[in-house]
Amino acid sequence: MQIRFTEASLTRLHAQLSVRGELLNQRLRYVDDHGSVNYVELVLTANTFNDLMNRVVGAQQVAASDRKLLDELGVDRAQFDQTNATLAIKRTQVVSLLQQLEATVAALQASVAAQKTAIAAAQALEIKLQDQYAQVQAQRAAIDAQVAALQQQYEAAARKAGGGTGQFEWPEPACGFSCISQGYGCVTFYLEIYDPSCPYPHRKHTGIDIAAPYHSPIVAADTGIIYLYPGSIGYGNMVLMIHGNGYSTVYGHLADMPRVLAAGRSSPAVT
Repeated sequence: MQIRFTEASLTRLHAQLSVRGELLNQRLRYVDDHGSVNYVELVLTANTFNDLMNRVVGAQQVAASDRKLLDELGVDRAQFDQTNATLAIKRTQVVSLLQQLEATVAALQASVAAQKTAIAAAQALEIKLQDQYAQVQAQRAAIDAQVAALQQQYEAAARKAGGGTGQFEWPEPACGFSCISQGYGCVTFYLEIYDPSCPYPHRKHTGIDIAAPYHSPIVAADTGIIYLYPGSIGYGNMVLMIHGNGYSTVYGHLADMPRVLAAGRSSPAVT
C-alpha cells in the first residue's frame, strides 16, 4: 500500500515536472527567438516616464517569474528524486519480506510433511499396539481361565484333605504379637504396593512382618494344600497354603524351605 501511494506521488511529481519543464522550454525558446531584455532599448524607446516605469516593472516581473519557475522546477526535481529513492527502498524491503515469506512457507511445508510422516508412524504404531493389546488380553483371559481351573482344583484338594476350619493359629509360637516389626496398612516405603486410598506416597503394606530369631520354627495357620516357591521374586523362599472355603495364607522371606507343614505342627522353616 505504501508503495502504491509513493508511486501515485511520483506520478503527480512527474506531471508537475513535465508541466514546468514545458513552460521553461517555451520561455527558453522565446528568449532564443527574441533575445534577453535590453534595458537600454526600453529607456530609449519609452514615450513617457510612465511608459518607461511600466516596461521596467514588466521586465522585472518576467525575470521574477523566470526565477520562480526555475526554483519550483528545482524543488520538484529534488522531491521527485527523494520520492524515487524512497520508492526504491520500499521495493527492496518488499523483496526482502517476500524472500522471508517464501522461506517461512518452505519451512512450514517441511514441518507439515514431517507432521504427516509422524502421524502416519503414530497411526501404524497405534495399530500395532492395539494388536499387541488384543494378544495380551487374550493371554490374560487364558491365564484367568487357567487360574480359575487351578483354584477349583486346589479347593477340591483342600476339601478332600478335610479343609481348613477358618480358625487361624499364630504362625510363630516362640514369638508373640510383640515380634511384629511392620503391620498391615499404609506406609511411606516407595517399594510397597501402590494404593490410592493411602496418603502420599500412596503405598500399602499388604502383609505382616514378624521379626523372630533366625531359624525359629513356624507353624501352619490352618490345614491346607502346600505349594512351595523357592527363590521367588520379591518374597524369597515362599510357601502358599490353600485352606479351602476361599482362604489362603502366604509365608515369605523364609531362611529354608519347609519339609513338613501342618496346622499346629512346627516346621524347620523360619520367618
